[in-house]
Amino acid sequence: MGLAASTLEIRDRLLKVFERTWKYGLGIRVSAVKSIMLKTWVAERRQEQSLKASGVNNYIRLLHGLFKIAVETGAVAESPAKAQSLLREESPERLTPSWEQAQSIIASAKLQHSKDVLSVMLLLGLGQAEVLNLYGEHFDFEKSKILVRRQKTQRVFSIPMYPQAKPLLERLKAAGRIVAGKPLFESISPREAIALACKRLGYPPFSPRSFRRAFIIRALEKGIDPRCVAAWQGHRDATLVLRVYGHLIQPKHNEEMAQRLT
Repeated sequence: MGLAASTLEIRDRLLKVFERTWKYGLGIRVSAVKSIMLKTWVAERRQEQSLKASGVNNYIRLLHGLFKIAVETGAVAESPAKAQSLLREESPERLTPSWEQAQSIIASAKLQHSKDVLSVMLLLGLGQAEVLNLYGEHFDFEKSKILVRRQKTQRVFSIPMYPQAKPLLERLKAAGRIVAGKPLFESISPREAIALACKRLGYPPFSPRSFRRAFIIRALEKGIDPRCVAAWQGHRDATLVLRVYGHLIQPKHNEEMAQRLT
């Protein structure tokens, strides 16, 4: 499915919970499963484990994935999990390295493979699943464009070969790493490389996703239009970027607008 290893571990663990607690029996025909059964099962897990919204959403995503398979294989015409909407989660405090810290983490990585993976994530502003889906044919050096498939939405979009990433991509190409029909990286495990580097450097435990946030923050701090930043992240509009990172844009924007009143 192209999901991160940590996500697959969660899904596997929750699937075992499903097998153990599904009171309607695993022999039930998929077509006989009703939305209310799934709703009840999720409610029971929430009460049993005193789950917050994020924990409940993990169970809901599991059901979406399970019954998506049922639809794709023709067992049912419509997923009974469709009515299970994700709950609104509280915005957690997201640890994000500064641009300098992210570069220090890359420099501290022991293996060149890890350095290359982390550099691609940081300089292109991509998550690990998107990087894992990059193949040689997705790079157009003539037009200076890269095709990306956002794992979360499966939406395909293009991003520029940013000047900050061009030397790295040229090096990988010269080394025969960017070839049509072959993945840029056969496998990636950025979480371990980041964790070990953070421990050596005395940094907080940054996550692979934090590299994407570092890219976004740097772009906004450099005054890049939020609509461009949103498009580079595979979003259709800048709403999400403005909501999450608006506090970074506002002071500078206010100052620039005020200077126009001369």
